[in-house]
Amino acid sequence: MNERSTHAAPVGLLWLALVLGMILHFNYDVSGLRYGVPFEAADAKGSVPWSNFVVKCVFYVVPFLLAVATTGAPGRAYRIVNLVLAGLFTLANISHLITTARRADDTIDYAQIVLLTAVLIASVQLIRVSRSWLRDSAKA
Repeated sequence: MNERSTHAAPVGLLWLALVLGMILHFNYDVSGLRYGVPFEAADAKGSVPWSNFVVKCVFYVVPFLLAVATTGAPGRAYRIVNLVLAGLFTLANISHLITTARRADDTIDYAQIVLLTAVLIASVQLIRVSRSWLRDSAKA
């Protein structure tokens, strides 16, 4: 197996795992509707804010595109960008896990805590594999 394929597949799969985790996170949120848990935001005005589009692009589309790009011929510059974005996603995941666990307005949703912890573990693993992938490119 050549150097390029050694880490590219795990990096791509981990990005897809993050997308799947975010999709599940949303599904966990709306699953409370079956039990009569209010889902509407407190400041809802009947329209979807622009920030919702941005969040979906950042946490669904960007990781999906990174997974796709990883299957191509990413050079060292891409691997650096990949590692930086993996770090930023991990910081966002840490923040989100903490804010979800400390949510004062609601009872703690343990399913979300477990899921977000799993997403954080995948994020940390993505950093680890991405670092190895970048180091391998320096040797080539």
